[in-house]
Amino acid sequence: MKKEIISVFAMIAFLCGCSANTAQNDDDASQTMSDANTVLYYCGDQELKAEFDAEGETVELFFTGKKHEPIVLNSVVSASGAKYSDGTIIFWEHQGEAYLQLDGEESKSATCTIKNGEEM
Repeated sequence: MKKEIISVFAMIAFLCGCSANTAQNDDDASQTMSDANTVLYYCGDQELKAEFDAEGETVELFFTGKKHEPIVLNSVVSASGAKYSDGTIIFWEHQGEAYLQLDGEESKSATCTIKNGEEM
């Protein structure tokens, strides 16, 4: 299990290094705290900041301590919770937990919990 989590975070680091900002432009992608709902998660020993836009159409993921462009995911249909994807990465939030999957592979996934049980 620990080996799988390490491989998940290695893939995250790789994706962060080569992902491009897919937003239409920087003005559309930038959000103020009043326009977005920001939540901090722990995914294993990695801290993840998720900024949900006010309309719930996109989420920007930032891995704390990493210098990278945000990973921008668009809302997709979900039977329960809020689910976001770019076709490769899936971020699914439901009842205070989040599930992060990379490359569409179950072996490259992690369950994330809200840091200290609070939103920012």
